[in-house]
Formats: sequence, structure tokens, C-alpha cells
Amino acid sequence: MAAVLRYLLVQDWDLDEDGEPETLRLMFGTRVRWLEDGKVVTVEGAPTSFGPVSARLQSKLSEDQVIAEIDLPVRNPAKHAFLRIRLPEGWKIVSAKVENKSLSPDGKGTVDLSNLQGKHTIVFQNQARLALLSYSPRCPLPMSGPSIPILIIGRNIAITMLPTITAQNDDHNRLEQ
Repeated sequence: MAAVLRYLLVQDWDLDEDGEPETLRLMFGTRVRWLEDGKVVTVEGAPTSFGPVSARLQSKLSEDQVIAEIDLPVRNPAKHAFLRIRLPEGWKIVSAKVENKSLSPDGKGTVDLSNLQGKHTIVFQNQARLALLSYSPRCPLPMSGPSIPILIIGRNIAITMLPTITAQNDDHNRLEQ
């Protein structure tokens, strides 16, 4: 079980297939619920082909941040090193900084740490994915007029504010006849 958990969190890979690992990947196998607000994920002194590695992720989603404290090998640094932050549904990373230097997170929350060695703190700024969409009914629906605002929160929650449709007495009487 410990070996499986280690490979979820720390991976030393031979991507160029020369027989020796050159790439260090940190936290690629975390589950999104592991970084819910207030949670911490820690790896201490995990052995790799490059030397021991430590990493600590602290979720502060209520403050729109995840703080990563890393300790990368110095004696034999990886040619390539990456850290992935997998946020819970409804959140996205908007920026990352290490000692006032900007990093460029990709769409999956991965930053390139290849130029770093030793201890560093990386601050990931996050934001909730809230969008206000407007849907305007067309021919298939029997109503026209104002658009229907839909508030999307994450992928599985939507709040729809539908307009109230009322029939006048003449229409009501026609329907009953």
C-alpha cells in the first residue's frame, strides 16, 4: 500500500527511454478531494533516483490559495521536474509564484520546476469557476422574450432562474373549452 501511495505522489520516470530516470513528477496522482479547503497532503523524504524528495500541499481554498512547500534534490537534480495541483471541482488555478517569480500553470494545474533545487514555497492563486450564462429560447420552446439566466457552479450544479408564465383569463377559458 505504501508503494502505491508513493507512486501516486512521487514519480521518477525515464521518459527518454535511455535506461535512467530524468523526470521527477510530484503529486500527479492526488485525488481532487485531497485538496478540499483546509486539507494537507505531505510526503517526507521519499526516495527517488535523484535523492530524497519532500513536498507539502496545504489547501486554503477559502483564501483562494494552495501553498506548496517542496524540497527537491540538490546532489543529483532531475533534468525535468513538475508539480501538479489537482483542485476540487469548481476551482481553477489562475497563477503560481515561487519567491516572487511567476510560474505558468498549464490547464491541468502543472508547473515546471526544472530550474529549482532545494527548498522552495510556491503559492498557487485559485478562483472558483462561476459563470453567468444567458439562454434565450428559440423555436422549439413555446415562449419568447427575455433570456433565462443560468448560474453554473462547477460541472454538476446549476441554478436556473426561470421566468414566471401566467395565463390571462381569456386564455384559461379557451383552454378549458
